[in-house]
Amino acid sequence: MLLQIYKGTGTLKKVIVVLIIILSFMYFRNTFVVIRNNKIFNANVNLITQDEVFLNDIIPFEWDTVYTFGPYTSRETIEEVIGIKSNAIKEALSEGMQQLIFVKEDEIICSITGYYYRLGYMFDFKSYENDYGTLNSTDNPLFKTEKNEGLIKLIYVGN
Repeated sequence: MLLQIYKGTGTLKKVIVVLIIILSFMYFRNTFVVIRNNKIFNANVNLITQDEVFLNDIIPFEWDTVYTFGPYTSRETIEEVIGIKSNAIKEALSEGMQQLIFVKEDEIICSITGYYYRLGYMFDFKSYENDYGTLNSTDNPLFKTEKNEGLIKLIYVGN
């Protein structure tokens, strides 16, 4: 019956187009946030000059937890651990890759996956349980920095 009401007026087509636009925006909104935060995070890390740095001092966005996963961890495992399915999740396919996934509430807000030498930095969380590690923003994690041949190594010291 509803279709009969809208059939002759073209209103149904307009409603469908508006719904598609709204759903597309909702789907891609997070992607744009992740891309923006990735760029800002990469730039801030590569500008570090201090011998020690608190993670919260170099992150200009709000976050709750950062996850890092060992190489070869499947996308499905990552999604299970963080409890979020997202196109922002990429697998680290090599020993020389860094992976950091920042989560705020139930959204990925920054997702870094790349080779150390291309990123210009690497984070060392010291040890993982079950092939992944986590840190919380409320702990304001402290990292010692070492610079060697254009690579900044950030080594987790504590809170």
